[in-house]
Amino acid sequence: MNNGTVLIRLGPNHFAFMRGYLEGLPLETLAERYLDAATDGQSGSRIAKASLKWIREQLNVAARRVGAHSAARVIFIDRDRFRLPPRKEALTLEEFREIRDPHELFSEAELIDLFHEEHGGHVQVDRRIARNDRLRRKQMEILQLLERALVSPPAMNDAVEGWLDPALSRRLQTAGIHSIKDLVDLINIRGARWWTKVPRFGAKAAAQVVTWLKTDTVGSALGIHGVQAQALMKPTQLRLTDKAMLRQREFGMVGLEYLRIPASLDGRDRRNRGQECALGEVSDLRAVELWLLDKAPDGNTWRSYRREAERFLLWMLLERGRSLSDATWEDVNEYNEFLRQVGRDGEILKGFRIAGQAWCAPRGTRRWSASWRPFEGALSESSRRQAMVILGVLGDWLVLKGYWAQNVFRAGAMVALAQQPNPSGLSTEHIALVLLYVEANLVGTQQVRARWLLLLGLLGLKAGDIALGEIVAREDSIAEGAFRLVVAMPDQGSKVVLLPRHAIPMLDDYALAVHGEFGKALTTRMPLMFRLQASTSLPETSRQKISLAGVSYLIKSLFEDTAEWLEVSVRSRIEPIKFDSTRGEEFCRHLRSANLHSFSRWRKSVGSSEKIWEAIEALYGAGGQNGF
Repeated sequence: MNNGTVLIRLGPNHFAFMRGYLEGLPLETLAERYLDAATDGQSGSRIAKASLKWIREQLNVAARRVGAHSAARVIFIDRDRFRLPPRKEALTLEEFREIRDPHELFSEAELIDLFHEEHGGHVQVDRRIARNDRLRRKQMEILQLLERALVSPPAMNDAVEGWLDPALSRRLQTAGIHSIKDLVDLINIRGARWWTKVPRFGAKAAAQVVTWLKTDTVGSALGIHGVQAQALMKPTQLRLTDKAMLRQREFGMVGLEYLRIPASLDGRDRRNRGQECALGEVSDLRAVELWLLDKAPDGNTWRSYRREAERFLLWMLLERGRSLSDATWEDVNEYNEFLRQVGRDGEILKGFRIAGQAWCAPRGTRRWSASWRPFEGALSESSRRQAMVILGVLGDWLVLKGYWAQNVFRAGAMVALAQQPNPSGLSTEHIALVLLYVEANLVGTQQVRARWLLLLGLLGLKAGDIALGEIVAREDSIAEGAFRLVVAMPDQGSKVVLLPRHAIPMLDDYALAVHGEFGKALTTRMPLMFRLQASTSLPETSRQKISLAGVSYLIKSLFEDTAEWLEVSVRSRIEPIKFDSTRGEEFCRHLRSANLHSFSRWRKSVGSSEKIWEAIEALYGAGGQNGF
């Protein structure tokens, strides 16, 4: 009946069909008159009954939309229940006496009781007739109410179950989508593939839902709060579209590329401006944009720098009501307290004007979305420390360029916070233990991939390089002890990665796992890091690249799994691990707090490139078992 649509599509003909049914007309006649359904023989009767069932189901859903679900049950009372038994002709008392008591054996009272016993049913029949008339009128009233409701456009607070097919609305509700507003917000936050966040919700159903939301009637009803055009664009389209076309600049909780600061807050001629600025007469926003130009665009470092500068700039503008160049060390200390509270205490932020909820949005919210916010949730201690380090770098650069007179981030409590020892620093001993875990617990493709990933991390490659890079060729004719790996990067050309000579067997194992060929004879490009699929047997062709988040997750999992393995091994006294259990708790805590950035800190602690290579060769040459 619904031709595969996910929407409720009751029209005037369906309501006319239902009215005729309630009035007692034959189903076959109604189906032929209002639904253009063939009614020959038994098939026609089946079509008519199926039509009635479908219309009732849609009316039931529509009743939920207007909050009349309980009252709408009246419509579902079958009309056969209104049929009455044949009514007997009523007799007078004198006629009854002549028939039942011709010899006058009963008294008057006895005769009246006998009369009511045998012929009083017409009173009950009259009552049933009156009741049935009331029910029919009620049915017609509810039917008219639902017909008016279906003509009305949807509102943001309407329940999805009132507009969409019951099966799909249940799936949306399982994903936490209960209203039209929830649905629109999900689409605007997640973009074109929003439906992947809803269990058992396919692309076809999603396309129909979006088409309905974008119709003139529905779009006008939802107004500016409806689905944004950017949300329906594919990622490739978004990358090729000018950011200025995705969203207009405005003053508010928006990203740097969409921020427009009024002249009174743009930072010109403020208290902390330098005397001789090498940047010229620029605003705070432009100064931050110029600072970001020093970094590789869209790289991890660039994104981290933009995020922290963006957060502090918005906080100064919206919370403090002052420009970036008006910031003082008191503001910076207050910002530290803000970072400690935001995302942790719900809506309430003690000592601040703007509610905490206004600063946070779900992870993955697109930057052009009206739902975007600078925070995704509470920050860890290390994240707060990293934020202060980055802001300190920004301040140093602004002072160096003469834009600021002094770096307000290099004062007071913020210096102490930034200089606290990092608990996730890794030693060579930690990394050796991770390698030992890989050798002892992983097999086949998983082991090959883990060893290769650890090597790339130790050599200083960033998560973006590992996730996006594709090996193009290997060059051996260079200095003794090393060889080059030519890696192609999307939209960035290619770069050369210098690997130690002893890594050749690892590259061969990796190339065999990906393409079934040795690394020295590469004939096709292969990803620097691939994603495991259902089958992990060696070899397997056409491996897919792992995502940026996947690289970080894989490294984090290796550290956490190693810590758990160590704890179990120490408790069980399993050889060959000989480990001082008195420092095991602290050792495992360091492992659990480690991530991909921990490799950079390890490299700094080791020293020069020659010492790093020597350490890597010792680690891999010993199979990760040195010192245990």
